[in-house]
Amino acid sequence: MKRQRKRQNKSTTGASPTNSDGDASHDSTCNGDQLSAFRFETNSSHSEHKPALCITGLGNPGSRYLHTRHNVGFRLVDALASKLHVKLKRQLFSPYDYARFEPPRYPAAEEADNQNARFSEFILIRPRTFMNRSGAVISHVLRRYGPSIRFVIAVDNMDIPAGEARLKMRGGTAGHNGLKSIVHHLDRDFWPLYIGVGRPAAGGEVISHVLGEPDAAEEKLYDGIIEAIADRLMSLVIFDFTKVQQDINSIDVRVK
Repeated sequence: MKRQRKRQNKSTTGASPTNSDGDASHDSTCNGDQLSAFRFETNSSHSEHKPALCITGLGNPGSRYLHTRHNVGFRLVDALASKLHVKLKRQLFSPYDYARFEPPRYPAAEEADNQNARFSEFILIRPRTFMNRSGAVISHVLRRYGPSIRFVIAVDNMDIPAGEARLKMRGGTAGHNGLKSIVHHLDRDFWPLYIGVGRPAAGGEVISHVLGEPDAAEEKLYDGIIEAIADRLMSLVIFDFTKVQQDINSIDVRVK
């Protein structure tokens, strides 16, 4: 079903790119270590004709932006690659880094009652474009992995406090220029994953906030939420979307 590209989620955030190097793009329970221990079914028919799941994290490339709040999407992809024991790599002239994890069979689990929510493989994508041009990778990904692929798009969100996240059923921009670029190039619904970075302190500027690096206490919140999200996203192998969505949306690493 074609998306109506003018449809956007309401947002109160706002910012624009600051220079040609980096984009600040806001407009005004399944443990990963257990994955290798899953018991796989011997009947391969379950994995036939299943779509791949593409988890794409948005951010700005380069060491200058590595630890900024705007790059939490990149950090999530890196965390997933580490948990799945795969390395992100790049083909010559490709506008993105990628990695694949392909289980030989779907794991047998009584809880996996919605087979339509299970996927043949995970594909991790980290665009090499800057944030506001993230959508440029979409056509490349579709050509390489096929039109049936499903997307989770992970981005920062200032309307959510650091230490929390929201996984949504349908894609919208939420005033985020990276997502606007995705919507411009992707003519279907996707699952947006908003990772909270909170708002700047009173009197602070949005651009400085998202392109700034957090202090040690805030950094621990990002480490915690990214770790928790990565574990739960991998459980899409066996659990349906609603369960994973509920698990992710209930995370609050600020609560001890």
